[in-house]
Amino acid sequence: MRPVETVFGGEPTGTVSPRTIPELAGAVREAVAAGHAVVPHGAGTGQDYGYPLRAGAFVQINTSDLDRIVAVEPGDLTITVEAGVTLAAVQAALLPHGLFLPLDPPHPERATIGGVLATNAFGASRLGYGTARDWLIGLSVVNAEGKLVKGGGKVVKNVTGYDIPKLHIGALGTLGILAEATFKVAPLPEAERTVLVTLGDDSIGGIGGFIRDALNAVSPTRFYGRRDETGTYFVAHFTGFSEVVEAEAEKCATIARKGVSPWHPTTIIEEPTEHETPTGAVVFQAIGPVEEQWQAFFQAWMLKNALVETWYGTGVTRACFADADDTTLTTMRDMMGFIALPDYPFLESYSILHAPLSFRQGDFAVWSPEPASLPLMRRIKTALDPDNVFNPGRFVVR
Repeated sequence: MRPVETVFGGEPTGTVSPRTIPELAGAVREAVAAGHAVVPHGAGTGQDYGYPLRAGAFVQINTSDLDRIVAVEPGDLTITVEAGVTLAAVQAALLPHGLFLPLDPPHPERATIGGVLATNAFGASRLGYGTARDWLIGLSVVNAEGKLVKGGGKVVKNVTGYDIPKLHIGALGTLGILAEATFKVAPLPEAERTVLVTLGDDSIGGIGGFIRDALNAVSPTRFYGRRDETGTYFVAHFTGFSEVVEAEAEKCATIARKGVSPWHPTTIIEEPTEHETPTGAVVFQAIGPVEEQWQAFFQAWMLKNALVETWYGTGVTRACFADADDTTLTTMRDMMGFIALPDYPFLESYSILHAPLSFRQGDFAVWSPEPASLPLMRRIKTALDPDNVFNPGRFVVR
C-alpha cells in the first residue's frame, strides 16, 4: 500500500480499521465530533483517482476488515457482502453454486466491493454485462451523522421508490461510507471462447468496417482493440451456451478473414493477460459516440509510448502511460485539446483514472468538460453531506 501522503497530499491525524459496521458508524461519529474530515479507504486500488483532498485534518477509515460474506442465496440469485470483501472473494463464494457477479474491474484479487462501487470501476465486459449499477439491488451506508442508512433490498423483485443506492456508485465516497451491499448474480456461462485478431500497420484502413460488421453480426461479451508492446490486435470474447458460443466465434473469425490483409484471426481459450498499472502511471479515459469509436482507436494508435485499449460498443478508450514525464504531459494536453472539437466528434469527454499526486495537483481537470448535471450533483452533496465531511474536494463536485 502506498503512503497516504502520496495520494492525498498529507498524513491523516488518525487511522481507524473497524471490524464491524457499528464500529464503522462510531468511527465516523468520533471523527465528525473532533472536526475532522473522513476519508474512506479499502485496498487503495482507486485512491489516485480524483482531485487531491481539501482538508486540513482528516481521519482515514479503512474498510478492509469489513470482510464478511453476509449471505449467499442461490435460489434468489443474490449475494450480500460487507464493503471490505474483495471481488475475488465474492466470486469464490459464488463458484460452488455455479454463479458469478459479472463485473470485471482491474485487480479483482485486491479491489474491494466498496471501492468498486465508489469508483464505478469496470472492464471490457461492460459491453455484455453492464456495470455495478446494473447488478446492485441494495446498499447500507454510514452517513455524516454516523447513522446507518439503508436503501433498496435483498431480493431481485424490490420495492418501488427512489433508487438511493445508485447515487453512491461513482461518487468516490463523498456521500457516505459504504458498509454493506447486495447484488443480483448470474449463472456461470456454459462455455467461453475468444477470437484474437492480430493487425499489421497496413490494416488500419479496414478497422471501421470490421468493427461495424462484427458488432452487427455477433454479440460478444467483450470486444476491444489493444495496442501494447507486443503489437496491435482485437479481442472478441463470447460467453453463453456451447453451440451459440462456437457459432459466434467462428462467424467473427470469418468476418476478420475478409478484412484488409494481414489479419490473422485465431480462436483461443485464454485472453491476453491484464496489464498491471504501475505506480506513477497515468491512465486517461476518453468517451465518445460508439459509431465513431474506431476513429478514437486510430488516434490512440499513434501514441507509441502508451498501452491503449478501446472497448467497442461502450464508447470507452483508455491510454496508460507508464510515467508522468514531460512527454506524457505534452501528449495529454494534445489529447485534451481534441475534446468537443468539430473535427474530433469521437471524443466528447475525458477523465483521468490514475495519476500521481503531482500530476493531479497541476492544471489538469480530472473530469472535462463539467457535466451538465453538476448543479444537481451539488444539491445532492449538500443534502447528504452538508458539512462536506466525506472526501472533501476529491470529486467533480468540489
